[in-house]
This record gives sequence, C-alpha cells and structure tokens, in this order.
Amino acid sequence: MARPKGSKNKVKESVTETVTDNFQSQPAEVVNANVREEKEKREEVLKAAAPTVEPLGPGQKYFDAPDGTVLIGEASANQIWYRNGNNGKGMWVNPRR
Repeated sequence: MARPKGSKNKVKESVTETVTDNFQSQPAEVVNANVREEKEKREEVLKAAAPTVEPLGPGQKYFDAPDGTVLIGEASANQIWYRNGNNGKGMWVNPRR
C-alpha cells in the first residue's frame, strides 16, 4: 500500500540539471541535508568522553539511568529506584550492561 499523496514522511530530494551549449543534460550532485546532520551528530557523540566511574566496593554494581546518570547500588538488587527519573516522578532503573 502506498503513502497518501500529501504524506510528510516522504524524503524529498531534488535533482537539478545543468544544460551546456550542446544541450546535454548532466544531473547535478544530490546532497541530502538530513544525512549530513546525522553524520555531524554521530561525530559529536564519538567525541564526547565516556563518563568516569569510580571503582566499586564489594557487594556493589552499577545502574544506568536513561538520562545518562550512573548509579551505584547493591549487587544483589535487580533494579533500584531513581527518584529524578520520569520528570521527578521516579522510576526503576536496571543494572548497567
């Protein structure tokens, strides 16, 4: 099934042609701005330093919150309560992989 005619999800790429004296058409280079932005974001992520974590004591393990916060909890726990998660409502956080 095709997309509706006015769909906003469709990627629009325009190809312009240049015409020379001999009327030979040559397609111009197509540059998709979305791909360029994704590459820039990817490079920024790669340049970002990994969070530094302190060595764990006996009976502890790391828990990784969705906002990037690294928590330390009991090694026997399968999840811990993170109060700042979910816009201050709190949430359960799973162990770091």
